[in-house]
Amino acid sequence: MAVYISLIRGINVGGNNIVKMQELKALFEDLGFRNARTYIQSGNVVFEAGEEGSGESIRQTIEDGGD
Repeated sequence: MAVYISLIRGINVGGNNIVKMQELKALFEDLGFRNARTYIQSGNVVFEAGEEGSGESIRQTIEDGGD
């Protein structure tokens, strides 16, 4: 299992694009990634993924509002 870091730009900057880190962590877990953990309120997430995960699924889910 490989460890990855997702650096999501523009989250929680200047009171805009507010995303709770618990919700972001849950989003990663719902996408099938393991051991997701966030770093402060930055939008940075460290997680584990096998072959099944992709950056595209993360991007698309965030753009769709987490649905």
